[in-house]
Amino acid sequence: MRKAISALYGEPVSEYEATRRVKTLLMGSLVGHSISGCRNLGFPEASYSSKSLSEILDENLPFIITTSTGIANVEHAVGVIGRRDNMLFLADPLRGLVETGIEDFQRRGYLQIIRLGPRPNAAKQPLLNDFSPEYIQLAD
Repeated sequence: MRKAISALYGEPVSEYEATRRVKTLLMGSLVGHSISGCRNLGFPEASYSSKSLSEILDENLPFIITTSTGIANVEHAVGVIGRRDNMLFLADPLRGLVETGIEDFQRRGYLQIIRLGPRPNAAKQPLLNDFSPEYIQLAD
């Protein structure tokens, strides 16, 4: 997931390097490590957002959602990296590239939205509606 988002911004990093920067544990990331990890990957504005999913989607920038792993204080982070009509493209480190409907996505629930914001010095800010699955294939 972190590797995919970094690749979208023109800086593909290895899975090892992304994991090192985010301080990911075998079972997931500790609450709070997700934000510091995003900042370590070059997103200084990364923060938990109180905005609704609809408001975040209107920004048209990639973002991250966290889900519970069932273990106290551990998050599983999934990148929302694309949107086409009523479908979202997710970069899930456990499942790879996942395509899901927005309504289904909302029903499954998530703990938090992490708003990344624009990345300074990026050649081009990727937009959700510009996403193509080929971006991920090129990053591998």
